[in-house]
Amino acid sequence: MKEKKPISLRTHLLSLVLLCWVLPILSVTLLAGYLLGRSYEQASRQELDSRAQNAVEQLAIRMDAVFDASKSVSYDGVVRNSYRLYQLDGDSAALYRTITDYLNTNFTRDERVLAVFLSFWNDDIGPYAASRGDLGYSAQRVYREEVEADLLDKVKDLDTGILLLEYGGELYVARNLVDSHFRPYASVVLLCDDSVLFQSVDAVQQISSARLILDGKLLYGEDGLLQPAENREVSSDHVYEKEVSGHTVCIEVLSPLSISGEISRRFRQQHCLCCCWSFRCWL
Repeated sequence: MKEKKPISLRTHLLSLVLLCWVLPILSVTLLAGYLLGRSYEQASRQELDSRAQNAVEQLAIRMDAVFDASKSVSYDGVVRNSYRLYQLDGDSAALYRTITDYLNTNFTRDERVLAVFLSFWNDDIGPYAASRGDLGYSAQRVYREEVEADLLDKVKDLDTGILLLEYGGELYVARNLVDSHFRPYASVVLLCDDSVLFQSVDAVQQISSARLILDGKLLYGEDGLLQPAENREVSSDHVYEKEVSGHTVCIEVLSPLSISGEISRRFRQQHCLCCCWSFRCWL
């Protein structure tokens, strides 16, 4: 019978090294990787939560400022008094000068507003407009041809509330002006600058898939376009809401774990390098 070849001393030593040295080191390294992964996930969630909460707060502040700007047209009385004078003397040129000067003075320096329009309900005058930069003619043409008629029809029963509307992917904020008898006689309409108004939402979208929903009706997604939400319901547990003058702004984070921003990449790279360096030191 053939005798078994005795195990060499070298094989014994290699087995001991594998059992007592390499395997423990691998176990510790894998455990460290798991713990670091959990730490990364926790840090990512905290970063996302902080950005989303700050984003909805900043958005609410900007939206409220736009709403206040539309209300100021009613409160300071310039348009109402000018229109009342026009009804007495019929001087449309004086009305044009007063209103356009007023709109230019109060709105063209507001970075949240691209253009402002004032449409009277009963008289064949206007609409009057003011805008930032060279947007004036094109904005007026779009408003006259594509927006005004439909918008005035939608705000006729609005009283003094504020309505958010979307036309051609742009956000319009509309509010009626009332006379001393609280009868609507005109509407002020603000064309908002989405790139400024929704700037905080873009910061959230840099690290996760997220969308903004206004009043459950208007949706601003990752494509950077505003569109009707078709009464889409919120479908995520990660929702950040804020009430602004009777309107609801909501940031919905759709995939909180798919963090792909520069912060998360640096986090992974640094800790992977640390693990590899520790392993090499042990060896």
